[in-house]
Amino acid sequence: MTSDILIKGGRVINPTEAGSSSNGKTQGSLANNQVLDVRIQDGKITELASELKPRDGEAVIDAQGLWVMPGFVDMHTHLRDLGQADREDIYSGTGAAAAGGYTTVVAMANTDPPTDCAEILDRIIKRIQERALIEVLPVASVTKGLKGVELTNMVEMADMGAIAFSDDGMPISNLGVLKRALEYARLHGKPIISHP
Repeated sequence: MTSDILIKGGRVINPTEAGSSSNGKTQGSLANNQVLDVRIQDGKITELASELKPRDGEAVIDAQGLWVMPGFVDMHTHLRDLGQADREDIYSGTGAAAAGGYTTVVAMANTDPPTDCAEILDRIIKRIQERALIEVLPVASVTKGLKGVELTNMVEMADMGAIAFSDDGMPISNLGVLKRALEYARLHGKPIISHP
């Protein structure tokens, strides 16, 4: 399979580029809201222009009438491989996300059992590596059992790869517990995602 791709005739939507004027002429380094061809080599965009000619060995995708844009990120998904896989698991959830244009999802800690210790997080990370079709970023729980009472070992789980901490739909109503959680999260620069 080639790593070189030419996407032909798609409308390039680039929300991070403010370089297009109202008349559609590119002012910055990347185009926004223009019909263009996009050349990708080794996973990186190397050219944006009209009427690019295919090169030998380059896969060509006809994107006429389609939008070409950066992959979406879903900041709150429930991939319940542990204990509730009948609802959705890593494979089915990431497959559905990929079909909708998502390249990254953030997986909440409300698995069964909750992702509240190193052992559970390790199991989740291994399943992500084995089954995920796109990037999955794991969130670990703030408190044991999502009960809002006793903090998890947030430092250890941050070191293992938890990108944030959340008790998902369960609010942490004890402000002392929440304050300590914020202090621990700050040690590693990880956010706390807390429902009101």
